[in-house]
Amino acid sequence: MPRYLFAGILLSLWVGCHQQPREVDGYLEALFDQGLLNGNVLIARGDSILYQRSFGFADPTEERPLTIFHHFAIGSIQKEFPAAAIMLLVEEGLVELEAPIAEYLPELPAWSRQVTIRHLLQYSSGLPEVDWEKWFGRSVPPDQETILDRLVHGPALLFPPGTDYSYTHYSPFLLQRIVERITALPFPVFLEEEFFYPHGMEGISVMEHYPYRDTARMALPSTSRGR
Repeated sequence: MPRYLFAGILLSLWVGCHQQPREVDGYLEALFDQGLLNGNVLIARGDSILYQRSFGFADPTEERPLTIFHHFAIGSIQKEFPAAAIMLLVEEGLVELEAPIAEYLPELPAWSRQVTIRHLLQYSSGLPEVDWEKWFGRSVPPDQETILDRLVHGPALLFPPGTDYSYTHYSPFLLQRIVERITALPFPVFLEEEFFYPHGMEGISVMEHYPYRDTARMALPSTSRGR
Protein backbone atom coordinates (compact mmCIF):
# COMPACT_ATOMS: atom_id res chain seq x y z
CA MET A 1 0.00 0.00 0.00
CA PRO A 2 1.48 3.42 -0.93
CA ARG A 3 2.47 5.48 2.11
CA TYR A 4 0.41 8.49 1.07
CA LEU A 5 -2.67 6.30 0.72
CA PHE A 6 -2.19 4.73 4.14
CA ALA A 7 -1.64 8.19 5.66
CA GLY A 8 -4.91 9.33 4.09
CA ILE A 9 -6.70 6.32 5.53
CA LEU A 10 -5.34 7.08 9.00
CA LEU A 11 -6.48 10.70 8.68
CA SER A 12 -10.00 9.51 7.85
CA LEU A 13 -9.89 7.10 10.79
CA TRP A 14 -8.71 9.88 13.10
CA VAL A 15 -11.73 12.05 12.23
CA GLY A 16 -14.24 9.48 13.42
CA CYS A 17 -12.17 7.34 15.75
CA HIS A 18 -13.71 8.60 18.98
CA GLN A 19 -17.14 7.58 17.71
CA GLN A 20 -16.40 4.21 16.06
CA PRO A 21 -13.26 2.61 17.57
CA ARG A 22 -14.49 -0.91 16.77
CA GLU A 23 -14.74 -0.10 13.08
CA VAL A 24 -11.23 1.36 13.12
CA ASP A 25 -9.88 -1.75 14.82
CA GLY A 26 -11.71 -4.06 12.44
CA TYR A 27 -10.44 -2.20 9.39
CA LEU A 28 -6.82 -2.34 10.59
CA GLU A 29 -7.14 -6.03 11.47
CA ALA A 30 -8.30 -6.68 7.92
CA LEU A 31 -5.23 -4.89 6.56
CA PHE A 32 -2.99 -7.00 8.78
CA ASP A 33 -4.69 -10.21 7.68
CA GLN A 34 -4.05 -9.24 4.04
CA GLY A 35 -0.37 -8.65 4.73
CA LEU A 36 -0.72 -4.89 4.20
CA LEU A 37 0.03 -3.74 7.73
CA ASN A 38 2.76 -4.60 10.20
CA GLY A 39 3.47 -1.85 12.69
CA ASN A 40 2.18 0.39 15.44
CA VAL A 41 -0.84 2.63 15.00
CA LEU A 42 -1.43 5.65 17.22
CA ILE A 43 -4.28 8.11 16.75
CA ALA A 44 -4.34 11.05 19.16
CA ARG A 45 -5.87 14.45 19.62
CA GLY A 46 -3.78 16.75 21.76
CA ASP A 47 -2.78 14.76 24.84
CA SER A 48 -5.66 12.29 24.44
CA ILE A 49 -4.95 8.91 22.84
CA LEU A 50 -7.97 7.89 20.79
CA TYR A 51 -6.60 4.60 19.50
CA GLN A 52 -3.39 2.63 19.96
CA ARG A 53 -2.47 -0.89 18.96
CA SER A 54 0.44 -2.98 17.67
CA PHE A 55 0.03 -5.29 14.69
CA GLY A 56 2.41 -8.06 13.70
CA PHE A 57 5.99 -8.80 14.62
CA ALA A 58 9.23 -7.02 15.49
CA ASP A 59 11.50 -8.93 13.08
CA PRO A 60 11.42 -11.20 10.00
CA THR A 61 11.44 -14.38 12.12
CA GLU A 62 7.91 -13.51 13.28
CA GLU A 63 8.83 -14.80 16.73
CA ARG A 64 8.79 -11.47 18.58
CA PRO A 65 5.37 -9.80 18.75
CA LEU A 66 5.55 -6.07 18.09
CA THR A 67 4.74 -3.83 21.06
CA ILE A 68 4.37 -0.10 21.64
CA PHE A 69 7.73 -0.19 23.45
CA HIS A 70 9.75 -1.20 20.39
CA HIS A 71 11.92 1.41 18.68
CA PHE A 72 11.79 1.98 14.93
CA ALA A 73 14.87 3.05 12.98
CA ILE A 74 14.09 6.28 11.13
CA GLY A 75 16.61 5.56 8.37
CA SER A 76 17.82 8.52 6.34
CA ILE A 77 15.54 10.88 8.25
CA GLN A 78 18.40 10.93 10.76
CA LYS A 79 20.34 13.09 8.29
CA GLU A 80 18.09 16.01 9.21
CA PHE A 81 19.50 16.10 12.73
CA PRO A 82 23.14 16.95 11.85
CA ALA A 83 21.79 19.65 9.50
CA ALA A 84 19.52 21.10 12.19
CA ALA A 85 22.36 20.97 14.73
CA ILE A 86 24.69 22.85 12.39
CA MET A 87 22.06 25.52 11.69
CA LEU A 88 21.59 25.98 15.44
CA LEU A 89 25.33 26.65 15.75
CA VAL A 90 25.10 29.02 12.78
CA GLU A 91 22.41 31.00 14.62
CA GLU A 92 24.68 31.15 17.66
CA GLY A 93 27.56 32.49 15.56
CA LEU A 94 29.74 29.43 16.11
CA VAL A 95 29.69 28.18 12.50
CA GLU A 96 29.84 29.97 9.14
CA LEU A 97 28.10 28.34 6.18
CA GLU A 98 30.74 29.48 3.71
CA ALA A 99 33.70 28.46 5.85
CA PRO A 100 35.82 25.53 4.59
CA ILE A 101 35.45 22.50 6.80
CA ALA A 102 39.24 22.46 7.25
CA GLU A 103 38.72 25.28 9.77
CA TYR A 104 36.82 22.87 12.02
CA LEU A 105 38.45 19.54 11.10
CA PRO A 106 42.08 20.38 10.24
CA GLU A 107 43.06 16.69 10.27
CA LEU A 108 41.27 16.14 6.95
CA PRO A 109 43.15 16.10 3.58
CA ALA A 110 43.71 19.11 1.32
CA TRP A 111 40.28 18.77 -0.34
CA SER A 112 38.71 19.93 2.94
CA ARG A 113 39.93 23.47 2.14
CA GLN A 114 37.61 23.49 -0.89
CA VAL A 115 34.53 21.98 0.78
CA THR A 116 32.35 24.32 2.83
CA ILE A 117 29.65 23.70 5.41
CA ARG A 118 27.07 24.68 2.81
CA HIS A 119 28.43 22.05 0.40
CA LEU A 120 27.89 19.35 3.03
CA LEU A 121 24.35 20.56 3.71
CA GLN A 122 23.51 20.59 0.00
CA TYR A 123 25.30 17.31 -0.84
CA SER A 124 27.43 19.16 -3.35
CA SER A 125 30.83 18.51 -1.74
CA GLY A 126 32.01 16.03 -4.37
CA LEU A 127 32.67 13.33 -1.79
CA PRO A 128 31.75 9.81 -2.93
CA GLU A 129 29.42 7.47 -1.08
CA VAL A 130 30.66 5.45 1.87
CA ASP A 131 31.82 2.01 0.70
CA TRP A 132 29.45 0.04 2.95
CA GLU A 133 29.60 -3.22 0.97
CA LYS A 134 33.38 -3.39 1.14
CA TRP A 135 33.33 -3.09 4.93
CA PHE A 136 30.44 -5.49 5.44
CA GLY A 137 32.15 -8.03 3.16
CA ARG A 138 35.19 -7.99 5.47
CA SER A 139 32.92 -8.10 8.57
CA VAL A 140 34.41 -4.77 9.66
CA PRO A 141 31.89 -2.61 11.54
CA PRO A 142 32.00 0.87 9.97
CA ASP A 143 32.15 2.85 13.20
CA GLN A 144 33.06 6.53 13.31
CA GLU A 145 36.80 5.98 13.55
CA THR A 146 36.77 3.59 10.58
CA ILE A 147 34.86 6.13 8.48
CA LEU A 148 37.19 8.94 9.52
CA ASP A 149 40.26 6.86 8.66
CA ARG A 150 38.82 6.22 5.20
CA LEU A 151 38.28 9.95 4.71
CA VAL A 152 41.82 10.82 5.74
CA HIS A 153 43.54 8.16 3.65
CA GLY A 154 41.06 7.45 0.92
CA PRO A 155 38.70 9.05 -1.52
CA ALA A 156 39.35 11.92 -3.88
CA LEU A 157 36.49 14.26 -4.78
CA LEU A 158 34.21 13.15 -7.62
CA PHE A 159 33.82 16.72 -8.88
CA PRO A 160 34.74 20.28 -7.83
CA PRO A 161 32.63 21.28 -4.80
CA GLY A 162 29.46 23.15 -5.70
CA THR A 163 29.32 21.96 -9.32
CA ASP A 164 27.17 18.82 -8.96
CA TYR A 165 25.16 16.69 -6.52
CA SER A 166 26.17 13.46 -4.79
CA TYR A 167 24.11 11.74 -2.09
CA THR A 168 26.71 10.55 0.39
CA HIS A 169 26.72 9.54 4.04
CA TYR A 170 30.01 11.39 4.44
CA SER A 171 28.04 14.67 4.53
CA PRO A 172 26.04 14.05 7.74
CA PHE A 173 29.03 12.24 9.22
CA LEU A 174 31.26 15.30 8.82
CA LEU A 175 28.53 17.64 10.07
CA GLN A 176 28.26 15.52 13.21
CA ARG A 177 32.03 15.65 13.73
CA ILE A 178 31.99 19.43 13.38
CA VAL A 179 29.21 19.71 15.98
CA GLU A 180 31.19 17.51 18.34
CA ARG A 181 34.39 19.49 17.76
CA ILE A 182 32.73 22.85 18.48
CA THR A 183 30.57 21.82 21.44
CA ALA A 184 32.91 19.24 22.99
CA LEU A 185 29.87 16.96 23.35
CA PRO A 186 29.17 13.55 21.79
CA PHE A 187 26.57 14.09 19.09
CA PRO A 188 23.85 11.98 20.82
CA VAL A 189 24.30 14.04 23.99
CA PHE A 190 24.03 17.28 22.01
CA LEU A 191 20.77 16.08 20.45
CA GLU A 192 19.36 15.17 23.84
CA GLU A 193 20.27 18.50 25.43
CA GLU A 194 19.31 20.77 22.55
CA PHE A 195 16.44 18.98 20.80
CA PHE A 196 14.88 16.08 22.68
CA TYR A 197 14.71 17.00 26.37
CA PRO A 198 13.68 20.67 25.90
CA HIS A 199 10.67 19.49 23.89
CA GLY A 200 9.67 16.63 26.17
CA MET A 201 10.78 13.93 23.71
CA GLU A 202 11.56 10.81 25.73
CA GLY A 203 12.30 7.18 24.92
CA ILE A 204 14.58 8.01 21.98
CA SER A 205 17.77 6.03 21.40
CA VAL A 206 20.56 7.38 19.20
CA MET A 207 22.52 4.47 17.77
CA GLU A 208 26.23 5.14 17.23
CA HIS A 209 27.15 1.81 15.61
CA TYR A 210 25.95 0.00 12.53
CA PRO A 211 25.17 -2.88 12.33
CA TYR A 212 23.32 -2.22 15.57
CA ARG A 213 24.78 -3.91 18.62
CA ASP A 214 21.58 -4.10 20.64
CA THR A 215 18.40 -4.97 18.79
CA ALA A 216 16.41 -6.22 21.79
CA ARG A 217 14.01 -3.27 21.64
CA MET A 218 14.26 -2.59 17.93
CA ALA A 219 11.65 -3.38 15.32
CA LEU A 220 13.53 -4.60 12.25
CA PRO A 221 12.15 -4.16 8.70
CA SER A 222 10.90 -7.15 6.78
CA THR A 223 9.40 -7.92 3.38
CA SER A 224 8.03 -11.30 4.42
CA ARG A 225 4.37 -12.06 3.68
CA GLY A 226 4.24 -8.91 1.58
CA ARG A 227 4.81 -6.57 4.52
